Amino acid sequence: MTQPSVGASPIGSRLGIDFFATMHRAYLHTPGVQLTVVSRGSKRAVFGHFLLQLQAGTVVGEEFAGSGGDQNRLVARRNGPTYGWKAKQGCWQSVPPADPRTLTGVGLPYPYSRAGSKTRAPRRHGAELILETENPDGVWFLATQNVYGRSAKRFVTYTVSARTDRIRAITIRAAKGGTRNIHPHGGATIHWWTAGVRVTTLTSAPRLPKPVPACK
Repeated sequence: MTQPSVGASPIGSRLGIDFFATMHRAYLHTPGVQLTVVSRGSKRAVFGHFLLQLQAGTVVGEEFAGSGGDQNRLVARRNGPTYGWKAKQGCWQSVPPADPRTLTGVGLPYPYSRAGSKTRAPRRHGAELILETENPDGVWFLATQNVYGRSAKRFVTYTVSARTDRIRAITIRAAKGGTRNIHPHGGATIHWWTAGVRVTTLTSAPRLPKPVPACK
């Protein structure tokens, strides 16, 4: 159940790899981050949020709470499993490590991922920098869907303040199904799950729920 403290190093553009380190340094003295899912597909609403507790730039606790029809509610702390809330039973149940709901960012330097991202070079856009990555971590499905659906290709794009090097927004595009070929022959259409996430730097550490009572 114990999660390692170091995620996989990004691959791809050296400028992109270096920019991950730059973003990480921007969070060394930040107590927390909130990621609010503000769109799915063409629909704009609050679909849920991630709350991250940080210590010296490392994620030591995380919660995801869905909104509206999204019933997912999960919490994890460093050196422990992810727990999911079972509303009907009124208790918390540990989530198997292979479950895509596992909050894989816990124990990692923010914003690194458990599985290594493939990154492009950041590009300037006015007062912001845009960093495009391919990220295989399944946990991002919590932003795009209520219920997990397999995606063999997932693109995560960060919009970052050029002044502070902190993330302002994230967009996710996940190809529906198991194909890794997003440029198929024969005119086949690739369908996408998409989501937009607003990122807020917190001035105090967020309070996360304790997973009690535990399900029997």
